[in-house]
Amino acid sequence: MPAQQTIALLGAPGTGAPALAEALQHRLADSAMTAQEIAVADAPQLPTAIRHTLHSAAITLLMGLDLPCAAPEQARREACDAHLRALLWRMLPCATTWCMAKVPSGSKTR
Repeated sequence: MPAQQTIALLGAPGTGAPALAEALQHRLADSAMTAQEIAVADAPQLPTAIRHTLHSAAITLLMGLDLPCAAPEQARREACDAHLRALLWRMLPCATTWCMAKVPSGSKTR
């Protein structure tokens, strides 16, 4: 049996990371992959256990901020998102950076 691989999901509050991790985990139940939400506290650096999980993950997904919310909550989400991106950049400075663009509502995507 192949070794289990992890899809790591990170995201600011309201990005849907927990729901996506749960949906992926359900979908991947019979495979050698697992999905795991990574909860990151507001700390100056990532804890060792989280760094290990991210380094060993087959895929790491950083959830984007695409759903509107009240201004005070949006500011908190944006601050958390910027903090996550800065932590990841310090941890993986040579990694490829993928940007998630906002898709206008009503647009068809494929």
